[in-house]
Amino acid sequence: MIPNYLRHHVALYQSDPRASAVEWFRNAGFGMFLHYGLYTLLGRHEWAKIMERIPVAEYGKLGERFTAERFDAGAIASLAEEGGCRYINLTTRHHESFCLWDTRTADFNSVRAPRCGRDLLTLRNGTAGSDRYPKGNAEKLILDPPDQRAPAHF
Repeated sequence: MIPNYLRHHVALYQSDPRASAVEWFRNAGFGMFLHYGLYTLLGRHEWAKIMERIPVAEYGKLGERFTAERFDAGAIASLAEEGGCRYINLTTRHHESFCLWDTRTADFNSVRAPRCGRDLLTLRNGTAGSDRYPKGNAEKLILDPPDQRAPAHF
């Protein structure tokens, strides 16, 4: 099944899905790239854990404080739309390995964070996703697979 945002690139998608996505992106114009995770509690960038050499156990404690209280997918989608964005990229799991959704493969996620307890990917599941973008805008979800909590990482 072809992703909705590539519906105008059907022929290219059928022969080369990657090329169709690259073509779409080249023509997409303005978009929003959103980094969000435990590092926001530090008030710094998504590389804070690595660059500042924060031990895994210490960094993991941020999950106990994570609330996502001010994370509002609807407001983000509205802001993007009002600003003329054609797409939103949201990091769903960055280098820190904290997931913004409930996953069976990792307990280190927003749903299991004691003060958060919710899936933040409502941006994609109807609350503020495709139904908010009737003009054909797209959302992209970014997943960074390496797990920094694994002993062999870096």
